[in-house]
Amino acid sequence: MAMALTPGRGAVAVLSAMLLYGAFAWSGCGSSSSGDGDVCNCPCVCFFIVPRFQCPPAETPTLSLSGPCMQNGTENNPDAASVALFNATDAGTCRATLTLADGETYSNEFTFVPEWYACGSNPHGCGEAFVSDAGTSWNIDNTCTSANQADAMSDAPSGDALPDAP
Repeated sequence: MAMALTPGRGAVAVLSAMLLYGAFAWSGCGSSSSGDGDVCNCPCVCFFIVPRFQCPPAETPTLSLSGPCMQNGTENNPDAASVALFNATDAGTCRATLTLADGETYSNEFTFVPEWYACGSNPHGCGEAFVSDAGTSWNIDNTCTSANQADAMSDAPSGDALPDAP
């Protein structure tokens, strides 16, 4: 006796199979095969640049990008504004500009080069990342104002001295 699937059950079965396939086929990190029978525990090939302000901004800065780069998330700070993170989608030079709420603008160019991650005997088995010549931090020497200086002081342990504001 054959059992007929109703459209609802068939759709659920197809969707379940697609989700199961997607969990294995589209994972960005984890195991990979070199094609030579090697199974590797591949690192995440994710690389991004984090803007680091001398004085954390009170409001979220605006990020503008040109070249082979894109915003790929934000760093959420409990005591300051969130800051956009970015990385490259290809090798080349990326120009990043951060604009603070008061109009102060900070720009920098980052050169990204490809870096392959090996898996066994396959030098490209774990994928490719684009890494910056500047590392992962963009240090920004922004002007401290009374608003963000007060935030910095509230983060300092008691008894520690902070330098005078410029």
